[in-house]
Amino acid sequence: MKFQASIFSEMTGLALHYGAINLAQGFPEFGPPEGAVEAYRQALADGRNQYAPMAGWPALREALSQVDQRRWGATHSAVAHPDTEITIVPGATVGLYAVFLALLEPGDEAVVLEPAYDSYGPALRRAGANVVGTSFEAPDWDRVLGPKTRLIVINSPHNPTGGVWERADWNRLAEALERYPRVVVVSDEAYEWMVFDGRPPLSVRQIDALRSRSVRILSLGKTFHATGWKIGAVIAPAELTDAVRQVYQFLAFSANTPAQVALASYLHAHPEYPETLAAFFQSKRDRLAHGLEAGGWRVKPCAGSYFLTLALENLGPEESDLEWAKARVRDAGVATVPLAPFFEHIPQPFPSVRLCFAKHDATLDRAIDLLNSWKSTHNA
Repeated sequence: MKFQASIFSEMTGLALHYGAINLAQGFPEFGPPEGAVEAYRQALADGRNQYAPMAGWPALREALSQVDQRRWGATHSAVAHPDTEITIVPGATVGLYAVFLALLEPGDEAVVLEPAYDSYGPALRRAGANVVGTSFEAPDWDRVLGPKTRLIVINSPHNPTGGVWERADWNRLAEALERYPRVVVVSDEAYEWMVFDGRPPLSVRQIDALRSRSVRILSLGKTFHATGWKIGAVIAPAELTDAVRQVYQFLAFSANTPAQVALASYLHAHPEYPETLAAFFQSKRDRLAHGLEAGGWRVKPCAGSYFLTLALENLGPEESDLEWAKARVRDAGVATVPLAPFFEHIPQPFPSVRLCFAKHDATLDRAIDLLNSWKSTHNA
């Protein structure tokens, strides 16, 4: 099975080649809180350089459980048990891959919601599944669910569109799954804390009808602006956790030990930290959105994540959003990600590009100036 290069790698490579501002790849331009960095230094000084336990550093698993206790109450059934329901992994992508390998058999069907993050399809197929697609905004469960369905992959807050599922969306899925008891819902919640305009984060584990058949994927790299630390988590009922750990022990076995120790220390000292992310990123969303709208761009609504999408208008009949994005790296000096590669099974409704706003304000302002200048010059 052969896979092509990720669109993120391709656009970042072009940004480096042309010296463009990189709003393509989804990594922050800033780093973790200084207290987390200091805790990392202390972990190294304390000699935390060897393998962590396979399930993850116990204090970090406990810290994640306590974060959810703070959100939902210590006795809420959504709170995961740190020993039997939380596994620390080297990044959300590895966590997803371990889940797919653990739960899928050749010939199973897996449903993705498009536009879908580009790692889902290759990982699902490598695990032996046939991939079926439906729309993120209006999924057609009657069309895609069937006796062979084993997994459904949900991503909310959504990459790339910035959409966020409401409780009604989750309830409709739960109702559709009443006839399919073997289906597991894999909820990619990498951007869980980045939900805007006063809306609280909503996890699959808050949906009573889905909790026993769900796997929640977290990215502490995203939460702490430290994607290079490669720390994620897989949260699931004990039976599903056991199945995932049986695969994970031979896939990676353990994640970065000093990073786990550092994040555990920081979360114990600052349990409120994740709750600060919504306001922080909302201000950046507004800065980028308002600046581009002032330049005449059609900015799509963004309810969560740290991505904004521009709907492209007046493209030529032979021009795609992929070609448009590559050209703008060269002549506008800004790298974006086209949405075309996120679609495989359903038609793309409109050409558009994704911009990451996890950047310094000065970077966002410069990107706004460059894109608005290009648009003014080309009357696009």
